[in-house]
Amino acid sequence: MKVSIHRGKVIHGYVGSPRCMSYTVIGDKVNTASRLCGKADKDGVLISHEVWKNVYRQIEYEGKEPIEVKNKKYSLKVYRVIKMNV
Repeated sequence: MKVSIHRGKVIHGYVGSPRCMSYTVIGDKVNTASRLCGKADKDGVLISHEVWKNVYRQIEYEGKEPIEVKNKKYSLKVYRVIKMNV
């Protein structure tokens, strides 16, 4: 299993027809999280710099090389979560 966490504004809600409705989220931040997930190690958790700024005191982490992501002008700073200090 791979996990990635990114943050930002998204569009969310139910889509579909009255016979088949699904709850979903869409937007650039969702796409970025999905692409980061593809770069995560097996059984790993990868977080973006935007998430790291809010949680770095509560986790043990390892800084990774910046990742190039499709449709992004710049590489993204990312971190691998080693352990949560709860």
